[in-house]
Amino acid sequence: MAIPDWASLRHAYGSAADVPAQLAALASPDEQERHAALGELFTNIVHQGRRFEASAHAVPGLLALVADPAVQDRDLVLVLLGQLAIGADEGWLPLGMQPGRLIDPAERATYTAVAAGVPLFVRLLTDPDAGVRSMAAYLLAWFPASRADAVPALHAAVDDPDDGTAATARVALGLLGAAVADTGDRPCTRWATAIAQARVGGARTSAAAIAELAAWAGDPESPTLPVAFLDGDAAGYAAQSLTLTGADPAVLLPRLPALEGPPAVTHVDALLRLTFPNGVPAQLSAVQRATVDALNAAPRIGEWDGYEYLNFTELIDEHGLTALVLPPGAGPARRG
Repeated sequence: MAIPDWASLRHAYGSAADVPAQLAALASPDEQERHAALGELFTNIVHQGRRFEASAHAVPGLLALVADPAVQDRDLVLVLLGQLAIGADEGWLPLGMQPGRLIDPAERATYTAVAAGVPLFVRLLTDPDAGVRSMAAYLLAWFPASRADAVPALHAAVDDPDDGTAATARVALGLLGAAVADTGDRPCTRWATAIAQARVGGARTSAAAIAELAAWAGDPESPTLPVAFLDGDAAGYAAQSLTLTGADPAVLLPRLPALEGPPAVTHVDALLRLTFPNGVPAQLSAVQRATVDALNAAPRIGEWDGYEYLNFTELIDEHGLTALVLPPGAGPARRG
């Protein structure tokens, strides 16, 4: 393979002449040097989820590093490859990857470059490092064109002794259209199986799976799981999955007062899609009224600022609720 002319390629901050040194530093025995290089690459070639001209060219070097068992922090390199492939996963969940939606040429080229690593990701499902196994399963979830290769390998990983790997393999199967039936005997595998079943079953999802998802999505103390999806926000992913089933949105209300930051946006997005699937009617139903009241009463809404707040106000506007759920400090909401 020809060596890229890095100086002529562009990343988020201009010339990509610095990328080769950063890639080389990922193989350093010095942890501080590795982590510094990784941070620079996250900033340069996948800045805020965007991909650039240089992004696809960096992928072969990253795949070579992941394939070398002597390299340390390979799980973190796989995290970088995941973001290079799809950006932020919140934009694709709960349905999964739809490559046709990749319009930007740099995004398409980078996704294709990472797809070349699917055979490697399959092999890494049996790697001695649990973090590597888990991230390999996560990556396989995003390449539906490679389903024939990924699904058998993921099925073999659904009972991995590592919680993160077992759960991630199950979720990945669902995202590839191949849900598993056996829930397993761990909380993480019960959660992951219900996620997968909702993705495949939609409105035909079993009552047991919906109840499992509702228990996670409605629990104010729902734990973070060791999975990469939505940064481990198990309750948020459960809430998003419930939107595929047409479940009662009231199950999402108990957790609302405890939320803040990005998980709040994930949760509110699911709540509004379930509660107002056809916009705001002239007369609110009981659950719609309860949702509006709960949003206005949530104690942390006034603390949602910056990136999270902008997303929150966009969600409110998209659902036609601006007159009912007002921004912090704007006074009491008007009741329609």
